[in-house]
Amino acid sequence: MKIKFTDGKFYMDESLIIEKQQLLCPIERHTHEFIEIVYILKGRCIQKIDDVEYPANGGDLFFINYNHSHQVTGEKNCEFINILLKPEFINKSLIDSRNAFSLLELTSFEEFCGKTEQNKCMVSFSGSEVKNIEAIINILWKEFRENQPGYMFAIQSGLNLLLVQIFRKLSFPFKVSQREISEELLRNIKDHSSEKLSMKEIANANYYNPSYFSRLFKKYTGKSFTQYLKEARIEHACQLLETTDMRINDISAEVGYGDKTKFYKHFRQINNLSPHEYKIIKQSKN
Repeated sequence: MKIKFTDGKFYMDESLIIEKQQLLCPIERHTHEFIEIVYILKGRCIQKIDDVEYPANGGDLFFINYNHSHQVTGEKNCEFINILLKPEFINKSLIDSRNAFSLLELTSFEEFCGKTEQNKCMVSFSGSEVKNIEAIINILWKEFRENQPGYMFAIQSGLNLLLVQIFRKLSFPFKVSQREISEELLRNIKDHSSEKLSMKEIANANYYNPSYFSRLFKKYTGKSFTQYLKEARIEHACQLLETTDMRINDISAEVGYGDKTKFYKHFRQINNLSPHEYKIIKQSKN
């Protein structure tokens, strides 16, 4: 089963689902773990998002971010297309240094959703715009339904084209993105350096394409992620050597090293001293 409903929340097994639906009965208040883009093809309905009601008909498009409440009532002949995306699909497939997101000064889909909420989570198309949007949406639905070779690439391209049309409608400024690694992100890495950190997981959690994040991190800090993490751990170890009576092996484990041999090696690489030598020198100065 692709979509499951438990305790008022929808879950899905896939990272992307595109479906055409008809409103046969009201859709009760719910939340979902995925992002939903709803495009009304025909008929009338009321989309209720976070307790705000939006009357809708053909040509209207809605964004419902994950964990936001959603409810639908309206005519039984109301037809709409649902595009359901998990955040990881956006991370891996859409947020990249060459796509629509990078043309904006936005760092994530979260930030985009925040801006669309200022526009009532809704975009309305009319006239020739409807024809263009529906052509894109129908291609997306057809590619997803028919599952032909290369369909995922076609969907990714179509979604980027759809986003461009939406951004234009919202009059978002298109600029070459100059994204940076935030100081807050660097602090978080240092604060959690003793934990098992993965560059890929951090990139995904912050809506970066991992390979792009790696290049950007090196450009911003002058170091690879691995080197930065190593230095953060050894810096923490130096603080413990100076301010506590912990044993060196315990400090090694405390700062995130399961292998004490690697800890000793990294410590000497950075300080040109062994942990024991470092401790003696610091104690003699005090």
